[in-house]
Amino acid sequence: MSTTSDSRPIVTVEMKDANIQCKRTVIHCGGKTRYIVLIQGALLLAIFMASIVCWNPAMIVLTDIKTSPIYDSSKNQTAEDFNNPSLPYRDRRIIYTPFQKSLNYAVLYVGALMGVVPLNMMLQKFGTHKVMIGISLICIITTALTPWAAVTNFYLLLVVRLFQGTTLSNPFPVIGSITNSWSSLKESGVFVALLTGYLQISSIFTMPVSGIIAAQSKFFVNLK
Repeated sequence: MSTTSDSRPIVTVEMKDANIQCKRTVIHCGGKTRYIVLIQGALLLAIFMASIVCWNPAMIVLTDIKTSPIYDSSKNQTAEDFNNPSLPYRDRRIIYTPFQKSLNYAVLYVGALMGVVPLNMMLQKFGTHKVMIGISLICIITTALTPWAAVTNFYLLLVVRLFQGTTLSNPFPVIGSITNSWSSLKESGVFVALLTGYLQISSIFTMPVSGIIAAQSKFFVNLK
């Protein structure tokens, strides 16, 4: 340590063997990584919404006994004939009351409402990446269980739909996180516009595809 003419001390710091390491980027993507993240984010949100939308044509098929492979117009068949537990899943048909149909859709948005606070708290604590992985797993599991729950027990279906609704709890915080982390100030409008378009993307793809699949009664796998 030394002093200057005005008696202020000068501190000299010696840096010996200072090693500053920088992580090397493995894939540069031509400087367009942010656009890849943008597309991935929009598609992921669209998949979440598509898993919800695809239930609509499935519901139409499930409640129409004429779509069952065992339906025979020459026989006097009733709805109870198609709800026999001994039948394969793909052959079963369920007749819901208007109240049950309304409850089936309402519980989905109850789940979305219930997940808002805890999921946003987890976003702040664990980060967007880890939380979205967890939500993706919930989406996969609940979507796979929905056909089975639908023909097994109505209240079981409500529980599955409740958890499925949580996947719709935090799309806009995720959109904000992606935009804030990856877009420049000039591109933020483009990011927000494309990410919020996940609703249209899911409908454009899901409605015609799920309609075709439902028309062929392939929503339910023959497990027996």
